[in-house]
Amino acid sequence: MIRCDLHIHSIYSDGIHTPDEIAETAVEKSLSCIAVADHDTLDGAAAAETSCKEKGIRLIPASEISSGSDGRTHILSYLPSALSPALRKHFQEICDERKERAEKTIGRLHELGYQVDLDTILSSAENTIGRPHIARELVRQGYYSSVQDVFDRLLGDNGPAFIPLHEQKPEKIIRLIRDADGIPVLAHPALLKLDSDTLESQLRLWIRYGLLGIEVYHPAQRGSYPLYCRLAEKYGLLVTGGSDHHTGSSGKDAIGETASEWDTAESDLARLESLLYRSNRE
Repeated sequence: MIRCDLHIHSIYSDGIHTPDEIAETAVEKSLSCIAVADHDTLDGAAAAETSCKEKGIRLIPASEISSGSDGRTHILSYLPSALSPALRKHFQEICDERKERAEKTIGRLHELGYQVDLDTILSSAENTIGRPHIARELVRQGYYSSVQDVFDRLLGDNGPAFIPLHEQKPEKIIRLIRDADGIPVLAHPALLKLDSDTLESQLRLWIRYGLLGIEVYHPAQRGSYPLYCRLAEKYGLLVTGGSDHHTGSSGKDAIGETASEWDTAESDLARLESLLYRSNRE
């Protein structure tokens, strides 16, 4: 049976492992195919190419792009080659905005009495800066015991130091991906916290704009796999799965965590790749 993890984060966004370390772990977990899908960048995937090739692991270039009014609608983008100019421009704009948000967040933290250094936090990010980088520095300095604690009490949505990103419409992101010859897939639908009827209504809208898949196998939605499989079948969507790995070497977001549960991975991966690498596109 083919084992896949098509949703892994590296140091190029808010993960803590290098692409080389991810490839090594993929070998240890007997994974056949992975996707390094960092937030708003393809640099992590590019950095993983050599290691994956040397280790005989299939690598699908990918990125996870935030959208929606609260930034919680994440669209996984599986891409066949180099970025389109429009998508490259979008990634640069988001990278710049994330840096600006980090600066504002540090300013807010100083007002609240936290002595954290912007340059130290920026230097901890290989590419795109995010709230986890700030949270880890607060933990390192002993202000909090865990990153989750920081988010719960300080940096989470509506927290005293929360600075939102500008809204990116999911429909716009889906079209950007399709125009770049990519495959847009809705990531971890359970985290949208929508009832099934509302989710299905949103799916119908996004499908009209070009959504092609839904991430069914994700640690946050165990117990709901049948629902998402049923929606995928009803609307002819691709099925994908992944650990959404950021930090854990074990536990719910460990690399390969959902691989054994994704029993249709071989046929689902074949379908994804047939669309991704076909020569004639719609």
